[in-house]
Amino acid sequence: NDGTSLAGQVVLYSGCQDDQCSADACFGGQPAGALTNALLTTIQQRQGNLSWIELLYAARKLCGTGSIAQTPQISFNKPKFNLDDKLAW
Repeated sequence: NDGTSLAGQVVLYSGCQDDQCSADACFGGQPAGALTNALLTTIQQRQGNLSWIELLYAARKLCGTGSIAQTPQISFNKPKFNLDDKLAW
């Protein structure tokens, strides 16, 4: 199954490109994944009012600073997925 026959939309944010390692780090003294922290920080700052692509770019900006060198990616199962759609909560 190639995923396109699924009834729902599947969206996957991954922590890095295939040739990179996805980092773990400490944020506020708590261990967490760099991508998870970037996503949560961005969603909280923007109060959830952003599109899929805006979230990706914000996560890339946060994950590309300091000692963290990774480039988050996005994948989806439908060929006509609109990255400019706002996140739905």
